[in-house]
Amino acid sequence: MKLLLTSTGLFNKNIRDKFIELFAKNFFKVKVLFIVSAAESPEEKWYVRQSKEELLELGIKEDNFVIYHKGEKPSKDVLDSIDLIYVCGGNTFHLLEELQKSGLDKDLIEMIKNGIFYIGASAGSIIVTPNIKIAEPWDPNDRKIKDLNGLGLVDFTVSPHYTEREDATAKNLEDELGIEVKRITDNQAILVNGNEIELL
Repeated sequence: MKLLLTSTGLFNKNIRDKFIELFAKNFFKVKVLFIVSAAESPEEKWYVRQSKEELLELGIKEDNFVIYHKGEKPSKDVLDSIDLIYVCGGNTFHLLEELQKSGLDKDLIEMIKNGIFYIGASAGSIIVTPNIKIAEPWDPNDRKIKDLNGLGLVDFTVSPHYTEREDATAKNLEDELGIEVKRITDNQAILVNGNEIELL
């Protein structure tokens, strides 16, 4: 299982270089599942465009993007052809709801456990954790989602875009949920490579 959990995707050169080293594939041939379910506002969509541009700059072809927003999930044949999963930022609650409604959440868990490399940006990083409650101070839960269980692929949660002002929020959540909150700034990432966890 390989997860790269970031605040801002591959914007940071060191994070991007580490991904290229670990991924070790010809990007020209790579097919990416690009999930944008969290992005609704113009600002969120701007960050989605930036994330896509970073992948295009690596050499991934425009035609090799399978973009998912909401509705029916891609077919099994399409999902079986995916080499890379990239989940963009935005509203974490919207993201979780769309994945659960389509059933794509279960596919993602299986794909990741079978070795498909996963990159999360902000909400995309939070979603793989046991619980997405960490997003509450910043993302409005305007759809009144009650089940806040994430994909549960790691045993910690993530506080992206971290500054010291968020420390009290992180500590309170650690006490409430009984799980570690890993804090990452916009220039940091958490790499989960099998049983190894590294802060980049």
